[in-house]
Amino acid sequence: MTRFLQKAYPVLNIAFLLANLVFQAVFFNTFFLNEGLNGDERGYLSQLSGGHFSWSFISGSFSQPYTFLSSLLHLAIADPMLCNRLVSLIMGICLIAYLFFFFKKRKSAVFTEGNPFWDNVALLNILIAVITIVRSHLVGTSDMTSTCFAVPGFIMLTEVITKQAAARKLWVVGLLFALSFTARPTFLVVMLAFLIALLFFYRKTLWGKPLIVTGLFFMLFTALINLYPLMEKGTITIDTKEIPESIGTSWFEMNYLMAKKWDSGALPRTQWLSDTDVMAFKKEHPDFVFPRNQFDLLAREPGLYIRQMVRMGVISIYTSFRYLYLLFPFLLVFPFLKRRPGDQRRIAGFIAAFYVITLFLFMFFSVKMMEFRWMHILLAVFVFYAMHLIRMVPQKTRLLILDGSFLTGTLFIFLALLRGV
Repeated sequence: MTRFLQKAYPVLNIAFLLANLVFQAVFFNTFFLNEGLNGDERGYLSQLSGGHFSWSFISGSFSQPYTFLSSLLHLAIADPMLCNRLVSLIMGICLIAYLFFFFKKRKSAVFTEGNPFWDNVALLNILIAVITIVRSHLVGTSDMTSTCFAVPGFIMLTEVITKQAAARKLWVVGLLFALSFTARPTFLVVMLAFLIALLFFYRKTLWGKPLIVTGLFFMLFTALINLYPLMEKGTITIDTKEIPESIGTSWFEMNYLMAKKWDSGALPRTQWLSDTDVMAFKKEHPDFVFPRNQFDLLAREPGLYIRQMVRMGVISIYTSFRYLYLLFPFLLVFPFLKRRPGDQRRIAGFIAAFYVITLFLFMFFSVKMMEFRWMHILLAVFVFYAMHLIRMVPQKTRLLILDGSFLTGTLFIFLALLRGV
């Protein structure tokens, strides 16, 4: 069996790589070369089109790191849409390169007893697949930029907390976190999940030097990035989705009404509502009282909330398996393998908890249906440690996980192409 798996290893490796290349070519043509707008590109495009390269404009804009990089490219490239998308593509490539070379430097890319070339291909193969699966690297929004800064920061801090590295250059971690937060404030949800996971596995570190120093530098660099709005308005500028108050509704109300209509079957799950639809509903039902927030909704309509959470949970488990392949169940099971070293099982438990808690928080706050691009940071951190821990199991098990991942990944790509991506 082991000999068969060893021989299939390079074949499945190549098949998965070719499938990924085809998949990315389709993505590139569909999203990067799209002459129209992809998702939330409008706000970033209008900001770049109407701005100029100056300190006041960069510091006073939302998503300052992303705006800075796009504005820098805009000095040489006239097309603002192309500039925005190029920044995302460059950041995606940088993140893959960082993870690959940092892994080879700090961990070991020797997964099998065969030719090390195929182990390097396997590592790069899986990193490319996981980082590019949510398509943020081809869209002109700040998601990929925030992820690119956050992932190295969380890995560096995790290495210090788990005593895999010395507590050096914590100011770099603070800077990376500040850049990620100012690029996309959903970073705070991930940071909250990180702290909760620490509470379960490394409680003493919550009051230790690494977190305190990182937190201080995070606040310092966030203030420096927002120096202009702090001086002019006394507040920081963050990239948040807000419906103008003059319209008369909010994102929460829109998401709640969508969830309610989806739950009752009054609206297909493929159809989304707009703020105009919500205002029309309010005119038709003037006595209807919307919940104030998620907690108010949970108190008033627990059945609706629980059903939504169950639906999102089932979809999220499937999506996690689809995006992380056999590495997803492997890392979840690893903490219970008593024959493995205790410190490694503790690390696995922490990463698994970090992932699950983040998933739960995003599901709780989203109300309608979470978007898995919000989990991009966790996908990268998860696969980094899963590939490290895979060396702790026997050769036959390693080959089963890797070969199985290549095979399932190729099949998922094939099915996605059949559905038209």
